[in-house]
Amino acid sequence: MYAEAIDLTLAAQAFFTFCYLISSFVVGGNYYGGFIAVFTGLLYATSIGITYYGIRHKPSRMMYGSVLGAGTMLIFTSLMAAVFWGQYAECQTLSAAGASVINPNYVPPPTSSPTMYPTVYEEDEDADEDKERRLRRLSELLGHAANSVISTIDSESNHLLSVFKSRKLSDVECAQTSAMRSVCAFSVFMFLSYIVLLSLLIKFKTEILATVPPEADFAAAGQAPYRGGANPTFNAMQPSPDAARASYISADL
Repeated sequence: MYAEAIDLTLAAQAFFTFCYLISSFVVGGNYYGGFIAVFTGLLYATSIGITYYGIRHKPSRMMYGSVLGAGTMLIFTSLMAAVFWGQYAECQTLSAAGASVINPNYVPPPTSSPTMYPTVYEEDEDADEDKERRLRRLSELLGHAANSVISTIDSESNHLLSVFKSRKLSDVECAQTSAMRSVCAFSVFMFLSYIVLLSLLIKFKTEILATVPPEADFAAAGQAPYRGGANPTFNAMQPSPDAARASYISADL
């Protein structure tokens, strides 16, 4: 009975994961959460494969505990994904007349000004006046350059500050809201399915672990079961595989 229930839950999760991955690929280019959506879908697919392998194909106590721990973490991951994409899908796109996303009221500073550079004086025949004129021209040039740099930095910093203040979630990356809602919906389905799966694993713990052969526990721990030695008395004390299996079952019961 437990095997059919777990298989049915895993099949439902596989279907939800497939739909989730399609939706996540649509929003995958989103700057704020596209990569996370795709990566979460891959985590779902990996978790389903590991659960089937570790519970239905080659069960062991270590795999049983690993599946329980991973499933618990994915419950919270699904909940966070559902909340994030559900709130994100409420953003409003810009109107078709639409101004710039950055700052529709921003006017860039002029790139050139007629007073940017000083007037070039004609050289005089008098050496002292020419030297004084050159020094004055150099100081004016440096002053204009410094003022130009300062004004440019000031205007750009004000622009960036206004962008930071005026840029809202509703103005940015607000395309594909239908796919966002789809990601939210299938995240909710995965959240519920993981709760069902973990409930089944906990409820049928005894039946699941009863199918675990003793050799599987040794292999999962990186050890080999005892195969006999030079002491026949000690060998006679070792339980047979059937007796070991019965002891595992009685311990769980």
